[in-house]
Amino acid sequence: MINIDTKTKLSNTSDETRTTSEKETLPKLQGFEENIRKIMPKGFSKATPIDITGAAQNKGSGSIDFDEQIEVKVAVVVT
Repeated sequence: MINIDTKTKLSNTSDETRTTSEKETLPKLQGFEENIRKIMPKGFSKATPIDITGAAQNKGSGSIDFDEQIEVKVAVVVT
């Protein structure tokens, strides 16, 4: 007879935070400055910096609780 008894426990947590910040002026926008000027309010200057910011936060957790029992009976004939 063969007996196998396995148990596994695993847990994991993660936490990530990221922020970005960038300042651009219209001359750096690869030719789009004229199109943007059409939608901006009067008095807007190409030299005025545009602030671009972003933030992301991710949290996660998980766990595994595994229990397995195997029993095998083997019959053998010896002659």
